[in-house]
Amino acid sequence: MSLGKWILCLICGFILFFILYAFAQLADLIRNSWIQMGANVLTAVLGVFLYAVWTNLTEHRPVTELALKRVGKDTGLGLLTGVLYFAVVAGLMALAGCYRITGAHFNFPAQLQAFCLFLPVAVFEEVLFRGIVFRMIDDRWNTVVALLISALIFGAIHLPNPGATLWSAFAIAVEAGVLLAGEQRDGAQQRLHVLPILEAELRHHIAEGIDRD
Repeated sequence: MSLGKWILCLICGFILFFILYAFAQLADLIRNSWIQMGANVLTAVLGVFLYAVWTNLTEHRPVTELALKRVGKDTGLGLLTGVLYFAVVAGLMALAGCYRITGAHFNFPAQLQAFCLFLPVAVFEEVLFRGIVFRMIDDRWNTVVALLISALIFGAIHLPNPGATLWSAFAIAVEAGVLLAGEQRDGAQQRLHVLPILEAELRHHIAEGIDRD
C-alpha cells in the first residue's frame, strides 16, 4: 500500500468509526432497559462487522484478527488478564489506604445492563485504537511507534471526561500502552479481546463496592 493510500485509510477509518461510535451513544437515550440492552449489543456486533468490511475493502486481506478458531482461547485469556489486572490494582490501592472495601453484592439484572452498556464502548475503542491506529502504524513502521502514538491518542480523548486531569489521561495512556504491548503477538495481526469490556464492567462495579477515604 502506498504512503498516500495508507494515510487516507488511517485517517478516514478513524473518523468513520469515531462517528459511528458517537451515534452508538444514542442508544443510551432509550428508556426501556431491555430495548436499550438489545440496541447496545446490536451496535457492538455491527461495529465488528463494519470493521471486517472496511478492512477487507481498503486493505484487500482476510480479517484474520477476527478468526473464530481462537475466540474461546482469546476470550479466556482476556477475562483472566482482566481479573488479575483489577485484583492487583484494587489490592495495591487498599494497601495504600486509598480505598476501603465496605461490602459486595450481586445484582444480575444490573450487571447485565452495565455489561451491555459498556459493550459497544469496548468494541469501538478496540476497533479504533487496536484495529486501526495501532495495527496500521505497526504494519507501516514498528511496534514502538504504534504503541506511543495509539496510547497517547487514547489518553488524550479521555481528557474531556468529567473530573479528568492530565495525570489521569497520562495514566490511561500508560495503561493502554502496557495492555497493547502485552497482547502483541502473531506479528502485526491484532486480535480484538474482551479485556476492555471486562475492564469497564469491573470499573463500574468496583466503584459500587469500595468506599473512598
